[in-house]
Amino acid sequence: RMIGEGHGDVPDVRHFADLCQSGKIYEYAHNRLNGHDLDAEVSKEDRDRMKVSFYSGWMFCCLADMDRSLFGKAMTQDFPSVDAWVREQKPTVKGDDKAYARFACACQRYEAALMVDALAVVFGREGIDVLTVHDASYVRESQASEARRLLEREVLASLPVRPIVVEKPVR
Repeated sequence: RMIGEGHGDVPDVRHFADLCQSGKIYEYAHNRLNGHDLDAEVSKEDRDRMKVSFYSGWMFCCLADMDRSLFGKAMTQDFPSVDAWVREQKPTVKGDDKAYARFACACQRYEAALMVDALAVVFGREGIDVLTVHDASYVRESQASEARRLLEREVLASLPVRPIVVEKPVR
């Protein structure tokens, strides 16, 4: 079950989704945890450190670590519905102290399905050569405009969120 399903009108879910979709969730978290204005600029180094905390201190750690980490406590306060959903995804199984890790694997499978099963198929059907790596897709520069059009029309249109698409030349 996806976070947005049936929760789109819940204010903390909408706020969390907006931060994620705008690419500002790590900046928000950094500023929140450090007592800064929530809209303050954040250095790349601080953003990268906060990204690690996002995953290691909340998304993909065990429930006890979520409860102990400053990041986990902040997420529980600011985004209680999202936090409850994340906790729901992490089963506690007697005798299996790594059961919570299934959530990380499920997220990776979802991302892979999006990138490979959806995106690569659409691009291949249209004759666009693509290499997918994690959350990035590499296409020939001469096919970039068509790739973006297809991405927005056929793949992103079916998602419950609107990810940001950034075009960068490969050097």
